[in-house]
Amino acid sequence: MALQDQLKALADAFKIGIETPPGLGTPAAVRITPPGDLNLLDAVGATLKLTWLTKDVVFKTATTEQALTQAPPSLPTIDNLLKGGQTYIAPPGVPALTGVPGMIGQLVGELPTQITTTIPVRFSVKWKVTDLQGRAVTSKAIEESVARGVFALAPDIVDDTGAPQAPAGRRITAEITVSATAPAGAPALSDEKRTLSVDVTVPTLRVPTFLLLMNHVSFDLGTHGGVEPCALVLVPPALPYRDVTSLLAVVNPLAQALTTIAPFFPTLPRVGDVVAEAARLNRLVSLLNVMQSPIPTLHPVVWASDSETDLSRIVFYVVFLWRQTAEDSLGSLIYVGLSGRTARFYNARDFDTSEGAFNLNIPTTALSVVIDSLSGDPPATDPSGAATRHGTRTPGTFNDRISSFQLIP
Repeated sequence: MALQDQLKALADAFKIGIETPPGLGTPAAVRITPPGDLNLLDAVGATLKLTWLTKDVVFKTATTEQALTQAPPSLPTIDNLLKGGQTYIAPPGVPALTGVPGMIGQLVGELPTQITTTIPVRFSVKWKVTDLQGRAVTSKAIEESVARGVFALAPDIVDDTGAPQAPAGRRITAEITVSATAPAGAPALSDEKRTLSVDVTVPTLRVPTFLLLMNHVSFDLGTHGGVEPCALVLVPPALPYRDVTSLLAVVNPLAQALTTIAPFFPTLPRVGDVVAEAARLNRLVSLLNVMQSPIPTLHPVVWASDSETDLSRIVFYVVFLWRQTAEDSLGSLIYVGLSGRTARFYNARDFDTSEGAFNLNIPTTALSVVIDSLSGDPPATDPSGAATRHGTRTPGTFNDRISSFQLIP
């Protein structure tokens, strides 16, 4: 087989396979398996020269005789060899002989043949990670060698619609170049390129949109001024969550996933600082856990609404004729959602800006915003700068003064 055809056959024999499937905190490992013998075989024409020599004479010494170098050998050379001082020493009592009978002969010939030589084959690998459509995705190379590729793969982060999301596909591709150097005098060999890939999946993380608001600043669970702690979860009606348990089933995996992948991905495009985001969401999970198994004085409410013109409709508890409502009683909040989401809060009812209003925006690199105190105009946020004044009114504070709100599409 021609050398180029041999190189093509070797390139076709490369294989790729999954060594370790990916998971949260577990990088994907993929191995390249080359064919067993990375050599080309080249047959080179050659001539095998044969010389056969025999003699049956008595020589002066027992040393070997050189083969006759001339083909056919010259008679003077043979004559000199035969008359080169041979002597015969007769045993005692045996008459000496004259002349030495014997034979000397030589056969010289050439045999055409071929010699097989090996040519080493080398290869290189260029790795690439994409989605199944070939688009770039977030990944981190742990190892990129000619035999093995190991990659941490970031999960997909999507807007939660309330329905389960299938895992996201990823494609790990190895672009292999197989090459060899032709022997001297032979045509140059062209590199053989092959593309091998394997498909894997990564988890899909859902980000629901909702608000957790508490009546005391810093999410304090104590009783202050005779007012017991109250917690309000506002969920858009399009989402199916109507209790804390169902919300925890989405938020807790999200928080834990970010905590797990933080060592590999300190930052992510839609998340920003992964450690900071995980801390905010884990804080939220802790508060939701308290609401799920509340302390005796905590009054939790889950309310399906994307706007309220009058927060006095939401009642936390009643003492005789007095009602503790959500109006003019909110001191801290956490807003969860993908970037671009905006919640607007008004100090007056019916979305009236005359008493002051502010927008709370999910930044482009965050999944949540925390306000420990609604004091201020606008209040301080984590991440910073997420709250902006809406309208021209400057009320000075929004603590215990909010009466209506909207989620802005």
